[in-house]
Amino acid sequence: MVRAVSTLVALGLLACSSASFTPASATRYPARPRDCSVEVLFVAPARPYDEIGVFDLDQSGLGDERDERARAARVRALVGAQACEVGADALIGVTTANGMYMHAVAIRWRRAAE
Repeated sequence: MVRAVSTLVALGLLACSSASFTPASATRYPARPRDCSVEVLFVAPARPYDEIGVFDLDQSGLGDERDERARAARVRALVGAQACEVGADALIGVTTANGMYMHAVAIRWRRAAE
């Protein structure tokens, strides 16, 4: 019962959260399906990528989650659909010292022809 209430509170807080997007350049990428799978990373990947832009996150619904999978799920729930719309394959979370997200950098994997 307590877990169910906690989950409902967390979902309610996510609904109150918001994020603004700032493009990194004038380059626009094709949108991916709104329900696409977006990876959430905690460090910059070694794989080549292009930075699409940055989501500035309103932390009110993100909480102080220490578990990486839970943090990734919260960020994905907050900006995953928007990330798909701008053509992102992944998000790189930038955190404060206490582990809360402040930004999510939207990236696109470099394709062979790019």
